[in-house]
Amino acid sequence: MKFRKNLVSALLIGGAMAVSGQASAHISYRSLDVSNPFQRSVTSNVGWADAAEANWGDSHHGAWFNFNLAQDSLVSIQVTGLAAGTYPTLRADGQALTNAGAPSTPYTAAADLTDVGFSIYQGLFPISPAVYENANNGVANGSVKYRDFAAEGKQGGWNALGDTQLYNDAGVAGNLIFKTAVNSSTGNTETLLNFFLAAGDYSLAAGGAIDPATGAHTGSYGIQAQLLNVAAVPVPGAVWLMITGLMGLLGLQKRRMVA
Repeated sequence: MKFRKNLVSALLIGGAMAVSGQASAHISYRSLDVSNPFQRSVTSNVGWADAAEANWGDSHHGAWFNFNLAQDSLVSIQVTGLAAGTYPTLRADGQALTNAGAPSTPYTAAADLTDVGFSIYQGLFPISPAVYENANNGVANGSVKYRDFAAEGKQGGWNALGDTQLYNDAGVAGNLIFKTAVNSSTGNTETLLNFFLAAGDYSLAAGGAIDPATGAHTGSYGIQAQLLNVAAVPVPGAVWLMITGLMGLLGLQKRRMVA
């Protein structure tokens, strides 16, 4: 399946971005920056495609990244499905590293990830206690009642093409606001160029985009994401002219009052 999205493009120069880190058990974040491509593991080659269907999908089958924009910006992102092989930047159990961490044993991807898709959301899931799909099974935890996705006819809580909500163990909901999704190429690389995002925190969820009807649902795959560029959007010149004019009028009024 393919999801096509028209991309916003412009020629604006400037840049400002701050990177923030988040981590939680089960679903965890890996912080992105414009210097390094970061790698994660995924346990399915259909994870993103599953989440793009009407009955959604399991967020465990995606790789989650986060980034923070200090200013309104044009953002370029690239996500690549990795070939089979051993990757020293991943742990053998497939879990995310801390950004400064080092794996004790390299991670081995058993098969090529030949098609990928990714979604961008404004917001972050709560990081503590753990946030994960199995907490949201409708079972009461003390006075907390979690959302039951199965009762809603859903495979999971990850909606790749719309707003997404998951809970943590304390019953606190994380609400991610959908911004865009990319799955338009035929290869293992997807790129989003010069897409406008307002200042704030963002989640990026990526995964395999093989058709769930034909793809193998399980396996060890590697995926890589990178912020290619972040260009801050300057305040338009007309706005500065308006502000300057207003300041001049206020100054003139003040002088008249003094006179």
